[in-house]
Amino acid sequence: MDTITLILVLALISLLGLVILTGMFRSLKFSLLVVLLVITFVDLIRKLLGGELWLLVAIDVSLLFLVFRFYAPYLLGSRRQLGIGKEMDPLLKLALGLYVSIVLIQALNPNVPSWLVALAGLRSYLLAIPLIGVGWYVASTWRVKDYERASRVIRVLIVLSVLVGMLAFITQAFGIATQPYLSSVLLPIEGEHVIHSFGLANVELISSFFAGSKRWARYLLFLYPFVWAYFTAVGKRGAVLYFSGVVLFGLFISGSREGLVLFLFFHAARYAISNIGRLVAYAGVVGMVVLLILAVYPTSYPGRGDEGLLLRARFYLSVPEDWIYRARYMFGAPADLILTGGETGSLLTGNGVGSYGQETRLLATRRELPIGIPSWARDAGLLKIIGELGIPGLIAFIMLQAAILRYGRMLRTGRNDPFFIAAFLSAVIWLVLFLKSHPTLSDQMVNAFYWFYVGVLIHRGALARRLTFQVPGGSTSCIHVGSRR
Repeated sequence: MDTITLILVLALISLLGLVILTGMFRSLKFSLLVVLLVITFVDLIRKLLGGELWLLVAIDVSLLFLVFRFYAPYLLGSRRQLGIGKEMDPLLKLALGLYVSIVLIQALNPNVPSWLVALAGLRSYLLAIPLIGVGWYVASTWRVKDYERASRVIRVLIVLSVLVGMLAFITQAFGIATQPYLSSVLLPIEGEHVIHSFGLANVELISSFFAGSKRWARYLLFLYPFVWAYFTAVGKRGAVLYFSGVVLFGLFISGSREGLVLFLFFHAARYAISNIGRLVAYAGVVGMVVLLILAVYPTSYPGRGDEGLLLRARFYLSVPEDWIYRARYMFGAPADLILTGGETGSLLTGNGVGSYGQETRLLATRRELPIGIPSWARDAGLLKIIGELGIPGLIAFIMLQAAILRYGRMLRTGRNDPFFIAAFLSAVIWLVLFLKSHPTLSDQMVNAFYWFYVGVLIHRGALARRLTFQVPGGSTSCIHVGSRR
């Protein structure tokens, strides 16, 4: 991109940003919409401008203005006290405070290469945490019409992304030539994975208008529970089936195994929560089918001529050994590192936020800590926590996650509240993604969704704890959005 074009683009972005920020200050709902649109389309803009990495700062800026817009009235005293503190579990307060404190201390660690790396590290750990208050506010004040409007916007964006993904899949599967400009929109951004080798064949990865297939899959994974919860709360079962099919199709053609598996996990878990009595029978039938498929599964694959839906189906079913491998590095490698003491002797004190390697990618000084981590395991999330925050930080992180997952004890009374289930399972999905891949902590799109759902979980968990009633049939149900018309 030449200098004049870059200046014109920056000027246009600045003018548009000024208009948008003015609207964000006037309305919290508009602020939420802006954040969602930025998250949705920032990668598309990056594709059109040659993959500029710095444009991701737009997500950070939109989140900062959303946080400022939300908390400013409370800090200035023009709005009554934020009530999340009264509903938050005391253990979660303690764990969150300890976690944040250790992160702030580690920003001053002398092992951090530079203050820019420390700032990037603080961004990863702390930027999205204030959205916990936004999530709580939405859950405690929004009415059915608010959920309906938000659900409609999310559905439009998801369907649009699936349509673009389907177009990309068709052009790749049938070898349809496209103009370079169109190809730059349909294909993953330069530097992202484009194919996944599979036997003698290759699975083409589809990213819609996102940077990569995993990023698109995570976008679908974290927006879907909100729409599912709304449709379930208002009793639109047909809409749930239709929309679930759309999202499932998008995840299937994306080539993201983690996305598809976690989507299936979401539905298996939410079914188990509400129908534990029938779960064993269904699990037996599904298990027999899976074993039958694996029993007749071919051990060799044709070349690139077999690139279609069938190849993708085989690709998704070929990973039992892969899951064992991932479980080994998610949990085995961190345990081994602690037991052996690493190579630098800094496991107790940590090496400082941002020093593990991912954050330095933005600063063109990427590196990885030499703390005795085998190359096959360096993606593990807990290794990042150990390497940067040390053993105290690991303890604080485990306490924080345990405090959040502790809300699961209210599933018995909250099992009929779809927003409680959606928020709880979204928190579980984020934890799985982080344990599998430490760059999850640097992805502010995923972090924004995560902490928003934690805020929703706090309020809906409080309802499940204190506002229960008997419904026909004698089961216990939590008051949900459908009763607030």
